[in-house]
Amino acid sequence: MARLLALLLVACTSGVAGAQTLSTLITPPESAVGAELSEAQIDTVAAIETRMAFARGRGDDALADSLRDALRRFIPPPVLPYARVFADGNVRSGVTSTDAAGASTGSLGVQVQTRAFGRLADAAFRISVIGQADSVTSDFGSALLAPASGSTLDAGIADVRVLDVVGGVDLRAYASVSTSNWAVPVDSLAVIGGPAPRRAVEAGVLGLGVLVSETVVSGLFRDGVPVAVVGDLGVSLRRIIGDLGSASNTPLREALFDGDKRTFIGLEAGLGIQVGGVKAGLTYYHFDEDVDGLGNGQVVAGIGIETALIQGVLAQL
Repeated sequence: MARLLALLLVACTSGVAGAQTLSTLITPPESAVGAELSEAQIDTVAAIETRMAFARGRGDDALADSLRDALRRFIPPPVLPYARVFADGNVRSGVTSTDAAGASTGSLGVQVQTRAFGRLADAAFRISVIGQADSVTSDFGSALLAPASGSTLDAGIADVRVLDVVGGVDLRAYASVSTSNWAVPVDSLAVIGGPAPRRAVEAGVLGLGVLVSETVVSGLFRDGVPVAVVGDLGVSLRRIIGDLGSASNTPLREALFDGDKRTFIGLEAGLGIQVGGVKAGLTYYHFDEDVDGLGNGQVVAGIGIETALIQGVLAQL
């Protein structure tokens, strides 16, 4: 399905889930085109989008493509490149993890939308400014799941989405890095989180993901507030770096991860919902590892609020 929000460049002021950051959902920023749409134009756009959805649903791709072309002719092309600076706050928790407590984070980011290789592309860069202050004392595997989960000023993510690559499907890639403090028992580690004396170790995590993305729902309410539902599916990688990844900590990794493993590759699937500046996401990770909190299928849920601080069309220097 053609992305209405990408055509309008309307801000939902998004993952992955998780996110995402709620990293599964990156939505376009607001432009003068979207802001100047009248109520009648919004109704027309919504009607066309609804007919497109029905056409796709009954397998009439020819009609859906025709409606998509009509929609693009109806809406003027966006002014690019467009950028905005935004603040984001979210709470995430591992639904299937033994640690029920959620992690609250706040981030500052920059989002740029432009054209690349003849396609509309959206890139968001976020740095955590408020992160986890406490050391991780249990359920260490789950600390590797969500990208950019770390201490204050010790986590960041770059998330790029290229729209309508093939058949209306988007291509998304992200790279994240984070550092947090782990407090691990120093004995034989037979009992993780037991009463044994603990040793503090700095655990760095590199996260990579390549996914295909489909906009399930996109549109505008009558008051102009955008809404979107986006699904992602792809491959996810986590690599242990920093002190925990050093050779001197090999016994520690062997006890924590059932072997001296530093790299984990698995499946990532997410669903992101955004209405205005409110985001919610659910991400499923499946790493084929027998590690508590990491392997055998784990779910991370999150909810957040995002607001634009500065936004506008970038002037050419």
